[in-house]
Amino acid sequence: MLSKGMISVIRTDWAALRPSAASLADEFYARLFELDPELRSAFEKDVVEQKAVLISMVSAALAGLDNREVLIRAARALGHSGTTYRVKPRHYATVGMSFLWALKQVLGTTFGCENETAWMELYGFVVEAVRGVDVRGNAQLELNTVNLW
Repeated sequence: MLSKGMISVIRTDWAALRPSAASLADEFYARLFELDPELRSAFEKDVVEQKAVLISMVSAALAGLDNREVLIRAARALGHSGTTYRVKPRHYATVGMSFLWALKQVLGTTFGCENETAWMELYGFVVEAVRGVDVRGNAQLELNTVNLW
């Protein structure tokens, strides 16, 4: 689980990001579709609406950082949403890499190794909780190889 230091880093990052959440969503989806163009067809909703959903889901997950059960419920809700959008376990690593990349783009030089580690830990936790919902396969989560620098 996340340490108090990691939770603090994530909350500080999110507070800094909140005013530019639309930019985060723009960067995330641009990178996601660049890395895996097949995923574009998985999102049938209006992209503008989907970006709002992304920010809402992240906010909901972050609200539960201090409470494991709340975080698990938020992650599982995200998992149900992912199955709605036909995101499969094999996409989890690409989604995670795209999100980390978007964080780096929006936060710039304030997003260092400590930040990356905290967000990777959170994403790994979320993926594990989602796996409880989506039992169709195993995600190959290899975010340790992300090179943001």
